[in-house]
Amino acid sequence: MSVDAVNRMLAFVDEHPLQEGQWLLGRGWDQNVWGTGFPTKEDLDPHFPSNPVWMSRVDGHAAWANSATLRAVPPLPEEDPDGGEIVRDEDGDLGTH
Repeated sequence: MSVDAVNRMLAFVDEHPLQEGQWLLGRGWDQNVWGTGFPTKEDLDPHFPSNPVWMSRVDGHAAWANSATLRAVPPLPEEDPDGGEIVRDEDGDLGTH
């Protein structure tokens, strides 16, 4: 489950402390292994409120980001890109299920 991935990130940060605003980049998560669906920014936000987090999926075809990342990048387009999907909730908010 995504909790295991978050725990790995926290363990990494314990050994390699981040400065305020420093990005945490990684890869390799696979929601199919967790059986819980795609992770959301809500999984990351409590642990990384001010550090942008960007985690690429094992195949590179998806990414998992927190709210600090969404604040740090230009606004995402309103429409999904060709061949892709920007995950939004029923209210149109980014990265939630």
